[in-house]
Amino acid sequence: MLSIAHLNQLEADGLISLSQVIPEPAYWFRHALVQETAYQSLVRQDRRELHLAAAEVLEVIFQDKLEEQAPLLAHHFSLGGDDQRALQYYKIAADAAFRRYANSEAVLHYLSALRISNKPDISFSIPPQTWQDLYLNLGYAYQQLLNYEMALDTFQRLENLGRMLENSRLELEAILAQAVIYSTPTPKFNTELSEVITTRALD
Repeated sequence: MLSIAHLNQLEADGLISLSQVIPEPAYWFRHALVQETAYQSLVRQDRRELHLAAAEVLEVIFQDKLEEQAPLLAHHFSLGGDDQRALQYYKIAADAAFRRYANSEAVLHYLSALRISNKPDISFSIPPQTWQDLYLNLGYAYQQLLNYEMALDTFQRLENLGRMLENSRLELEAILAQAVIYSTPTPKFNTELSEVITTRALD
């Protein structure tokens, strides 16, 4: 920990600035590059511990505003190495963005959630409903952004996952989502393909 003399010298050099005195002194970096240099000087384990500690403190401070603070919590838990809680908050952030039609933001959070979900040490513990929510809502967000190519790719990934898990419900939901795109006025409109996919759904 830096001594008062060190802190005073850093402040005199214009590198940091006192932001509060009560309940205890707190400082902020005047320049982002100085902050980044200080951050990079920490060893990886120290960084992880700091991020995890920050996440847990924020979780308590914002216990009544967890949805609002979900992106920040997910970020810190992810860098802190707590994948389970990072996934939880990325999903909360994604669902909240999706509900308010902030589709680009929702896509980013869903992709972050899926990146964690597909880790070998995590994927086995993900319930089918969570897989369905993540992939379907990501696909729907792409649809609302008129990115039908990525929407179809996302639904196909869910279908493949359902087949791998031998979960017919996941397969069915993914097939129906693809059929909607092919059977409605979109750049992917294709009646023949829609009929083929619908037949697969009936089977």
